Amino acid sequence: MATNHHVNRLFSEVTCSICLDFFQEPVALECEHNFCRLCISRTWEQGGAFYSCPECREEFHEKKLKPNRMLANIVEGVRELNLQPRQGHPTFYCQQHDERRKLFCQDCQAAICVVCSCAKEHQGHSFIPVEEAAVLYKEKLGQAVNFLQSQKEKACQSQSQEEAQICKLQEQGKLLKEQVEADLFAIYQFLDEKKQELQSKVEQQVCQIIEPLQENVQKIHREMSSIDQIILDVQLQLSFKEPLELLQDIKLLLDRCRQEHVKPVNEPTELRTNSVITPFRYVKIWDKLKALVPAREFLKLDPKTAHPRLILSEDLISVIDGEKRRDSSFVPHRFNHWLCVLANVGFLSGQHYWDILLGNNTACVIGVVSEIADRAITKQLTPQDGYWVIEMVNGNLVNVNESGPKILPLQRKPRIIRVYLNYEKGQLSFYDAEDLCPIYTIQDKFTVKLYPLFNPHNHKEGNSEPLSICNEMEC
Repeated sequence: MATNHHVNRLFSEVTCSICLDFFQEPVALECEHNFCRLCISRTWEQGGAFYSCPECREEFHEKKLKPNRMLANIVEGVRELNLQPRQGHPTFYCQQHDERRKLFCQDCQAAICVVCSCAKEHQGHSFIPVEEAAVLYKEKLGQAVNFLQSQKEKACQSQSQEEAQICKLQEQGKLLKEQVEADLFAIYQFLDEKKQELQSKVEQQVCQIIEPLQENVQKIHREMSSIDQIILDVQLQLSFKEPLELLQDIKLLLDRCRQEHVKPVNEPTELRTNSVITPFRYVKIWDKLKALVPAREFLKLDPKTAHPRLILSEDLISVIDGEKRRDSSFVPHRFNHWLCVLANVGFLSGQHYWDILLGNNTACVIGVVSEIADRAITKQLTPQDGYWVIEMVNGNLVNVNESGPKILPLQRKPRIIRVYLNYEKGQLSFYDAEDLCPIYTIQDKFTVKLYPLFNPHNHKEGNSEPLSICNEMEC
């Protein structure tokens, strides 16, 4: 006779681990685990691009279901035997009372037997039949699957966004490295050309000085050969013992001995180093080099453009709101609504940068403005009106455009802001000057002269310090 152990073992072999019931149309996966065809199909419908075994979690690229006819026959045989699982099978029977679990405790969320429902630990709890609980929790599990599916879709979207951002950053990094290489190559090429030019001038100067010296050396060489011949002739004449032989052609021989020899060249024999290496020549090179690299500008404020409420320092590098208008007359080139003042120089080409000390101020406007922009403007300052600026409001930096201000993400509030202008590229960039961390870049096309703009805002907005131009290397 079959023991409880054998019966329970038989039941575990013919029970689907998904629906916990006898197999219906059992199919085997590639990992050789078996499931009802309907159960595994529904499970895989809710999956992603890969299929996995609910038991061992092995993943498969293809949906391969192999009918297990032998297992189907065994299941049918067990059904005909009408066996019931007994004690030792925790899924169906209570281990403590050896009773079938017919009730579901909603408080404990566990299947229990009738005897357990009367126990003290379940006193006052709510119970429903396991069949009803199965329907209820199947619905909840379905809802949970739907929720998880939606979470997975959101996770997939986030993953796609992050991967796209990674690709974007990698592409930006690649372009930036190429730009760095191009910029440095342009500087290197320029300096190399200047080096070749100066070395060529040195070579030309050396050749000019050496040429007459070399010609004279050749003359001296010929003269030495002539002298050697005269010496031989004199020695021959001296070898004669007869007086008449010794005196023969003596005048001609003495004249040959007295002839003037080649003299050294009197022209300069030193290189004129000051014609090649001079401080002013390098200044000229530096002036040309500034066209390739940004030049630091040492600006002053232009009092003629200042709003009547603004107070400028004596050295014209700081500005603060005086709160009261000092002059009510209207001047065309002066700002009349916005508390602005311009620098005394503008730019129509090249690369330039300047630093602005914000200090502890929490509000200001900085950037550049077109020389033909309306300085009596009362609306928001935007590129469409010739104003390329960023604004600080309550300690937050915002970009200003027609679509409305947008807060710029910052790791910290900058104390000094560097403004960089590349006129030809239509680029105006703002940096934290202390760590050169980029803040924001405006890209446009510039066609007129641009002037640096400064707006310290008013005292009511929390500004207690002036807005200052940093003309020192360290502020």
